[in-house]
Amino acid sequence: MKKFNLLVLIVLSSVLINQSSVQPVQSSPSPSAEIKPETSAAVVKNDGLYLIDLNKAIDSKLCDGQIVGPKFSPNGEHVVFVRGNSICITDLKGNLNLVSSKFENMNGEYYSWIDNSRIVYSSEKGGLYTYDVQKGITNAIKKGAEYYSNMIYISDNNLLAEKYKEYTKPNDPGRYVKCFGIVSIDLKTGNEEIVIPDIPADWDEDGGTGAGMMPIIAGKSYDSSYVYIFKHFHSGSMSADGVPFGVYDVKNKKFISFDNVSTTCNNDNISPSPIINTQLAFTQTSGRMIWNGNSVGILDVKDHSFKRLSDKNVNAMTPTFSPDGKYIVYSASPAVTDVLDGKDFFQKGRQKIYAQNIATKEVTELTTAKDGFDFGPRYINNGKTLIFLRWDMKESNDENFIVSLWKLENGKETLISKDIMSVAYYGHMSTEDYMEIK
Repeated sequence: MKKFNLLVLIVLSSVLINQSSVQPVQSSPSPSAEIKPETSAAVVKNDGLYLIDLNKAIDSKLCDGQIVGPKFSPNGEHVVFVRGNSICITDLKGNLNLVSSKFENMNGEYYSWIDNSRIVYSSEKGGLYTYDVQKGITNAIKKGAEYYSNMIYISDNNLLAEKYKEYTKPNDPGRYVKCFGIVSIDLKTGNEEIVIPDIPADWDEDGGTGAGMMPIIAGKSYDSSYVYIFKHFHSGSMSADGVPFGVYDVKNKKFISFDNVSTTCNNDNISPSPIINTQLAFTQTSGRMIWNGNSVGILDVKDHSFKRLSDKNVNAMTPTFSPDGKYIVYSASPAVTDVLDGKDFFQKGRQKIYAQNIATKEVTELTTAKDGFDFGPRYINNGKTLIFLRWDMKESNDENFIVSLWKLENGKETLISKDIMSVAYYGHMSTEDYMEIK
C-alpha cells in the first residue's frame, strides 16, 4: 500500500464531539455469545515477535527477526506467523516449529488455524497443505499451480478460501494472476466447488461488466453462519476508493449483495455483533481519503438495511460492538471539509474513542489523547476493559508508523505496550498484519 507522507501532519484544533466524562461502558456478554475472555496479544515490533499480557502490561519476546501475520490458535497456546520467507509456529514460551520455507511474498493471508493443533496453508507456489504442530506432520490436500488465500475454516472440514493462479504471456516478462473466485473445500477429500465466482473485467460499452468483481473474504459472524465479502474490482485504483459489500450465507449457500453501501477493503471497517448474527458494525466510506465522509452504523443481512449511528459532522471508523451488543465503540474526529487536504485530520488529540448507545444514540467520549491518534478499540475481560491503539506521532516517520497499545479501565488510561508496527494508507492506520488479540 502507498504510505501517507507524514510531512502533511500538523497540530490543529481539539475534537468537537460530545465532551462528556470519561467512563468505560460496563457490559457482560450474552450466554449465547461464544466469546472467551481475552488476556493476551501477539504483536510485531522492529526486532521481533512479542507476547503481551494485556492485564499486567508485560512484554515477553517470543523470537527475533522480521515478522508479519501473527495468528493465535483457538485455545491461544500457539501463534503462527511469517518469519522472513518461512511459516513458523511458536508456543507461548518461544519454542519454534518451522512449518515450511522458501516462499515469495508470504504473509498472513496464506494460512489459518483449523483447530488447536493444525493449520492450513498455501503459497503463490501453489497447493494446499495442513500442518499438525503436535505431530510435526504435513499433509497435502491439493497439489498444483493454484493457490489459496484468506482462508476461513467453517466446520466439518469445510474451508472457504479465495483461489488464484499465476500465469505468464508469450513474449511478456510480466507475471499475471487469474482469480477463480471463492471456493468451498472439503479438507478430507480435497473436493472443491466455486461458491462465489470471479467476474472478469469487461469494458465493452454494450452490456459489459465494467471492472468486474474479484471477491475478497473479510471475516465471518461469530457462529460462522455468514462470511463477509469485499466486492473488489479488477482495478486497484477503483477499489481503493471503496467497493460494494456482500455476505455469503453458509447454510443456504447464497451470496447476498449490498450494492447500496461502500467501504474500503480494510477488515477493521467491519465487526460482527456478538448477539444478533445477522448484524455487523459497518464503516460506510466515500473514497480512499478516509478523513472525509466515513460513517459508522449497523448493517443487517436480514433486511438489507444500513442504519447510520455516527453524527453527520464527524468522521468515524474502526467500529466494534460491546459484548452485550448495546453499544458500538469507534474512533472519530470532526469531518474535514476539504477532501483533498488531510492535514487537519492528523493533529494531536483529534481522533479519539467514543461509545454510542445503539438504542438512545447517546455518545460518550472515552479517551483523552493529547499527543496521539486513537483507533482500533476492542473490549476484553468480558467488557470491563477497553483496549485501543494510539499512533505515537513523535516516534513515527514516513517509513514506519509506530503505535502503542493502551487500556481504559475505570476511567483510567494505561499504556500496555509501545513500538508496535503499523502501516498507513491515505490516513487509514492498520495493525492487521502486526497484531493479533487472543
